[in-house]
Amino acid sequence: MQILNKEKLIQLVEKEKTGLRHTILIVDDEQGILSSTESLLSEEYNVITAKDGKEALELIQSMEKPEEISVIISDQRMPNLSGIQFLEKSMKIVPNTIRIIITGFSDSSVMLDSINKIQVFRFIEKPFESIELLVHIRNAIKEYEEKIIQKNGLKSSNKNSVFISYSHEDSGIVDRLIIDLKNINYEVWIDKKMIKCGNSISEDIEQAISFCKNFCVILSQNSIKSQWVEKECKFALKTRNKFYGNNYPRILPILLNEIEMPILLRDILYADFTWDYNKGFEQLLDAMK
Repeated sequence: MQILNKEKLIQLVEKEKTGLRHTILIVDDEQGILSSTESLLSEEYNVITAKDGKEALELIQSMEKPEEISVIISDQRMPNLSGIQFLEKSMKIVPNTIRIIITGFSDSSVMLDSINKIQVFRFIEKPFESIELLVHIRNAIKEYEEKIIQKNGLKSSNKNSVFISYSHEDSGIVDRLIIDLKNINYEVWIDKKMIKCGNSISEDIEQAISFCKNFCVILSQNSIKSQWVEKECKFALKTRNKFYGNNYPRILPILLNEIEMPILLRDILYADFTWDYNKGFEQLLDAMK
């Protein structure tokens, strides 16, 4: 089994963080608005820009994975194509992307028509405050996440659901943990018993983790050597960043042995089961409230 050194792991984690941010496309023929909006959003999101609808369509068509565009923010009045015309054409390529129109005028008939045709999520009237735009975008991201979850056939996450990642050598403590969690009405998922073989076990596990609000990883001398546990931790981190705005699933390490905390899980609060199971279980329940 290949063991990654510390520097390599740090590089992988940073690469994943960058790749997992939502992508936002901004379309506006006013360079000042385009630049200021990009500057406002680029710290939190991957931002791509186009100066009109024609350029934006060409950009979308040239992308390897255009479906990864979470939100499009388009000005309404632009040369060549209006915002509504552009968004209507873009729907055929990225139907799940959430659409926001920025407009300098209020026309109820245009708004109604665009809602019916292209399901515009929000209209933002100029001039607007930065905080107003940020709030609308965060709400749009939540809408996008919910659409993707439903598209993949997943239910909304259950607050009392737990996915447990562990090494089979630790199944004794895991079996006890499952019983205790089920006794207080937690729904427990574990890859060894809940996931059926299919086209892609990895895909099934990622979807199961997406369903759960809590991801518990058993940390022991056994699990830190497990490539599968490492994969599941990466799935959980990916899901948390992609679907739930860095909040869910909660990543909850459970420490069984005195070991060095893996780099992927450092700076995350953990439940300490090393000396006293009951105290550790109480810490875990507090973290899942």
